Amino acid sequence: MSNPARQITLLLFALLVSACSKGASDAAVPAGAGVERSGDPRVVALRDAIEEGRVELARSLVDAATADLGVEAHLLRARLWMLEDEAIEWGRALEQARLAAPGDPRVWATAAELHAAAGNLETAEREVQDGIQRCGRTPALERARGVLYLVVPGGAQQGLAALERAVEQDPGLPFVDRPLGQALLLVGKEHVRSGDKLVALEHVRRALEHDPEDRDAREFLGDVLMMVGEWGEALAVFEALVAEGYDNYREPLAGYYRNAGIWAMTQKQRELTVRYCARARELGMADEHLGHCRNLLLDHAAELVSRGLEELGASKTEKAIATLEEALVYDRESLEAHRFLGQAYLAREDPERAAQEWQWVVDTARAEEIDLPEPVHIMLAQAQALTGDFSASRETLDAYLTFEPTGEFVQLTRDVLAKLPEEVPEEPRVEDDEDAATGDDG
Repeated sequence: MSNPARQITLLLFALLVSACSKGASDAAVPAGAGVERSGDPRVVALRDAIEEGRVELARSLVDAATADLGVEAHLLRARLWMLEDEAIEWGRALEQARLAAPGDPRVWATAAELHAAAGNLETAEREVQDGIQRCGRTPALERARGVLYLVVPGGAQQGLAALERAVEQDPGLPFVDRPLGQALLLVGKEHVRSGDKLVALEHVRRALEHDPEDRDAREFLGDVLMMVGEWGEALAVFEALVAEGYDNYREPLAGYYRNAGIWAMTQKQRELTVRYCARARELGMADEHLGHCRNLLLDHAAELVSRGLEELGASKTEKAIATLEEALVYDRESLEAHRFLGQAYLAREDPERAAQEWQWVVDTARAEEIDLPEPVHIMLAQAQALTGDFSASRETLDAYLTFEPTGEFVQLTRDVLAKLPEEVPEEPRVEDDEDAATGDDG
C-alpha cells in the first residue's frame, strides 16, 4: 500500500484508540454474540489510557488490569502494541486472542481495525466478513465496518451510518467516539462542498461532541462559522487554538480578523472594527496587507493623539500618558504621539523617558527627511541636560548643525549650544568622620 494511504489508516487508528471510555461500573455488560465487556475500574482505567494515547500510563496499568480479564486482555495489549508501532507484537496478541475465543466478535473487530491502521485493507475487510459470518452483525463489527468505510474515498456517509448503528445497538461501545467524530467531520466537509453550510455546521458540532479536542474538527468549525457569518464565535475558536500554542493558526486568524474588521466597518461598528483590525496586526499581519484596516487604525491613533494633547493641556498628565501610549498601539510610527508623550514624561519629571521619546522623533524624522515644525532636537538636548548628561546634550545640538545646516532652527540651536556648560560641575566631596580621623584625603 502507498505511504499516503498508510498515513491515513494510521491516523484513523490514532483517532480510534483515543475515544472517551464508557462508564466505570464493576458490572459486566453485554458485548454482543453472548460475550460480556468488563466494567472493572482497573480495566476502564486501562482502556482510558490506551484510548487517550497515554502509552506510559497504559504500560503501568496493563499487568494488573488484565490479570483475570480473559480474551480482552489480549485485545487491549494488541491495541497498546499498535500505539507503540510494534507490528509483530500486536499480531501475536491478536493470534492469542483468536485462539482463546474465536467466537468473540471483538477479536475479529479489533483485528480488522488494526490491519486497517497498518494499511492492510484487504485483510481488514476479510476479518470483518469472517467475523460477521461467524458472529453476526454485532456492535463491535459494525464499528469495524464503519472504520473501514472511512479509509475508502467517498465512504464517509456509509461509515457514519455503520458507526451510528453500532452505537444505537450498544450505547456503551468503547473505541467509537473518535471514529464517529471523524465520520461526522468528513460528512460535514462533503456538505460544504455541496453548498450546505448550515448542515455542515450541524455535523461538525456533533463531531466535537464525540471528540472535543480534535484540532481538525475545531479548525473546520471555525471555517464554517466564518462562512455563515458567525464572526465572533469563529474568532474565539481560532483564538483558543493559538492560545494552546498552535502558532500555525496565527496567520489565517490574522486574515480573519482583518476581514471581520472590514465587515464591522461596513456595519458602522467602529469600536469593533478597531479591535479586530488591531488584533490582525498584533497577530503578525504586515501593514501593507491590512488594507482599509490600516487607514482606520491610523485615523483612530490620530484621534487618540488629539485627546492626549487636550489632557496634557489640562494638566492630566497620567491620563495623557496612557492615551498617547494607546495611540502608539494603533500607529507605532506616529511622530506626534512620540513627541507629545515626551512632553508628558517631562511634565511628570521623568527627563530620561522624555529623552527616549524625543530621540526617536529626531532620528526618525532625520532618516525619513521630514522637516519637523518645532525644534524637537532642542527639547531633546534640554531633557538630556536635565539628566546631567551634558555631553549627550552637546552632541544632539552639534548633530543638528551638521546634518541640517540650512534648517529653520540653526540660529536657535547655536544660541542654546553657546549657553550649554562644557561639563557637569562636580559636587564638593564631604569627608566623613572616619576619613577625618585617619587623615585619608581620598
